[in-house]
Amino acid sequence: MRKAIAVALALGLLGGALVGPAEAGKKKKKPKKVERVAEITYEAPALGSPSTIGVCFRPTNSCGDIATGATENFVKMEIDDASGTAVAFTLAQDTDPATFGTETQYGDFCGTTGDEPIEIQPGIALIVFPWAFGDVVCPGAFGTTGTIKATLSNLP
Repeated sequence: MRKAIAVALALGLLGGALVGPAEAGKKKKKPKKVERVAEITYEAPALGSPSTIGVCFRPTNSCGDIATGATENFVKMEIDDASGTAVAFTLAQDTDPATFGTETQYGDFCGTTGDEPIEIQPGIALIVFPWAFGDVVCPGAFGTTGTIKATLSNLP
């Protein structure tokens, strides 16, 4: 009986040793990319241009606010304007609402932010300024009314 228990114990230890390394060799699952598309419209552009700054009017949504979720770390953006031209726009976040202004500026763009997503701070609304006029950033641009489309994601 003791011999049978010793053999069973030895086989159990041997089996456990073989199982451990097999599981250790498995790769961890990569996080899955989750995307969300948000679209808002603006009835009039912000007056000004990227280099001259300007003013926006909240009733016409000329500074579009796009809410971000707690896990949305990246954004790609494009604007489709009724004028048919690319529209100059500025992308920002108000990371400190207690002070005046938008503290985090992501840059000035022409029609789109491009192919690479921009890293943002999750849980803080994005502020998009579609400008009435283009300048060196977007020559010949003229904003009227249109749609702002943001593709938000957890991974780039």
